[in-house]
Amino acid sequence: MKTHEYLTQAAGILQSLMDNEGALTDDEEAELETWAEGTGNKLEAWRAVYRRAEAERALWKAESARCSKVQKRFESAMVRAKLAGVEILNARDQLGEPTSVAGVCHLHRTRSLVAPERLDLWPPEMLIAQDPKPDRTAAAEAVKAGRDVGEGFYLEDRRTVVWK
Repeated sequence: MKTHEYLTQAAGILQSLMDNEGALTDDEEAELETWAEGTGNKLEAWRAVYRRAEAERALWKAESARCSKVQKRFESAMVRAKLAGVEILNARDQLGEPTSVAGVCHLHRTRSLVAPERLDLWPPEMLIAQDPKPDRTAAAEAVKAGRDVGEGFYLEDRRTVVWK
């Protein structure tokens, strides 16, 4: 079988599996395994699966980015509409007119804290202490340098395939 034939078959089987969401199930993995074994060249088949999935992921990533941009445009229109509505209702309020229009909108009032951005201007008792986060890079460098970091810290060799 030629490379393009593997890619075409891989596309077909991946498309049938992508109707579901999330990670592949055990049954779906078994289906891929059965197909790969039936091709006569498992390594070439798995390479085709990888390459086709990689290409599809890139397309979906681009589509997701496009969708995010469209979403931001709509959110921007929503913000503009709210600002315009507040402006109109504030003007009505200043003229002594009602700030509620039946079936359309009403002016909602809340109180929000305005505070300085600079932390040194805040009282110490009103600052939240952050939970510590592990610095994996520093730990890895320490282990590489041979320093004793503590129990459970070590470097693990991992292997993976690089498809061509």
